[in-house]
Amino acid sequence: MNIPQSIIKEVADEINAFGNCYINKTTLEIIAFPKDEYERKEFLSIIINAVDEDEEQQKYKDIEQNPQNYYLIEKPSSSDGYKLMEKFASQISDERIRERLEQALDGKSPFANFKHIVKQEIPKKWYAFEEVELIKYVENELKRQTE
Repeated sequence: MNIPQSIIKEVADEINAFGNCYINKTTLEIIAFPKDEYERKEFLSIIINAVDEDEEQQKYKDIEQNPQNYYLIEKPSSSDGYKLMEKFASQISDERIRERLEQALDGKSPFANFKHIVKQEIPKKWYAFEEVELIKYVENELKRQTE
């Protein structure tokens, strides 16, 4: 596998913000899609119908017709996201913040409550941690697909 770190970082950013990513094995072009199948079909129909450029339309059609030409990096599951939040919380040295994060994870709406606390207390730490972990995830997925 010889994929530049800049591509790996961009894919990590895309899956976090948007959903699944495809990487063209030849050109290393990144194409992002929503993860949800319904949203993906809706997205594709809008893109393919709305975009005038043949080249842009062809990218999306090519993925459907030739999936073997692409690496697929899926957005981590909700379960994986929860584990990531648990790992982050366990590494927080400030006991008050750590306990608040752990309580958020044990209660109703753990994702929303966790992110609310993070946003108030330690957003930079969370985003840096999340970025590093997502880069590792993308690297592992690419390694798995190239072996």
